[in-house]
Amino acid sequence: MKVFISDDQEQQRLWLNDIITKQLDALHFNYELVSAWQPADVLAAVKNGGGPNLYFLDIVLQREINGIQLASKIRDYDPDGFVVYVTIRDDMMPETLSAMTTPTGFISKANMFDETKFVPQVQ
Repeated sequence: MKVFISDDQEQQRLWLNDIITKQLDALHFNYELVSAWQPADVLAAVKNGGGPNLYFLDIVLQREINGIQLASKIRDYDPDGFVVYVTIRDDMMPETLSAMTTPTGFISKANMFDETKFVPQVQ
């Protein structure tokens, strides 16, 4: 399984990479962390590979499309993939559901850099 972490804020993306890979490693999960994070690069990687994969997507990407739109495009190539939205915009949760992208989860970035409070559970 490939794991994608798409966040336009480098510091936040690196933090997510670290915390998520620690949890996957602790579970002895067989995965490949894909370095692609820009929407076009993620889509190119998904088109060229199989699935299902695991996607952690920032909703508010400051790119050509946002995370919800990216998830919708991912579904065209990986309909069984696992999409987890990661955002500071908790108010956008209803939009993620109405977009019909069937998210697996929603992680708030509130308290993101406090390891005692920000512990997304990957299981």
